[in-house]
Amino acid sequence: MKTKIFVTAASIVMGFSSIASAKSFKSMRNNQGAAGYSRMDAIEPRSSFVHLEPVIGYTSSTFGGVEGKNGAELENIGGMQAGLGLRLGRSQLQFETGLYYSERGAKLSNLYSSDGITIPGKATIEYKFKYLEAPLYVRYAFQDPEATHFFIKGGGVVGLLQEAKMNGTGGLTGSVDIKDSANETDFRAGLGVGGVLRINNMFSVLIQGDYQLGLNKVNKESAEGTEIKNSSVALSTGLVFDI
Repeated sequence: MKTKIFVTAASIVMGFSSIASAKSFKSMRNNQGAAGYSRMDAIEPRSSFVHLEPVIGYTSSTFGGVEGKNGAELENIGGMQAGLGLRLGRSQLQFETGLYYSERGAKLSNLYSSDGITIPGKATIEYKFKYLEAPLYVRYAFQDPEATHFFIKGGGVVGLLQEAKMNGTGGLTGSVDIKDSANETDFRAGLGVGGVLRINNMFSVLIQGDYQLGLNKVNKESAEGTEIKNSSVALSTGLVFDI
């Protein structure tokens, strides 16, 4: 009888021991899992270094350093700007470049005479220049550049002339190719501001504006030694893709 009681008690003790061991194993496994998840949570994804910015926009430009004579008025002329921007960096301070097609120029209105030649009737002349441009900007984001933020940028722009024409209406009707009279390379200083609206982890929406002022003259030479320089403002919008 004592032997049966002892065997029964031993069986009960072994059963409790098995249950306790199973619980300990389960608890240890849960702790290891929690620690694993904690380590995974502590690892942050690496932010993108390369950002592509396809944009399209509008330019309003004129000639700096000159003014209309004999009643003529120098006015702004509108144009298009489009291209692909490339931004490099992960910090708030980044480098921006790219390749853009841009239209610039100016308009002379109320023109009655030019270089001593009397024009029969009031005329308007539009100077239209088309460039391939590459900006070299330093860009600073006021907030985290991986989130929605505002920024400012500044630097230089190099423009390669593709086409230059003078279009006349009124007393001077017609179109003249003046590319041979213009400098092939146009260097400018630029300053811009903008904002980026984060949509998801892959892309954002970009809105920006900038002002550019020519550092060298557009015309190769002038009878009066006048230096004509590009001066323009631009507003563009596009997308930002994080690579």
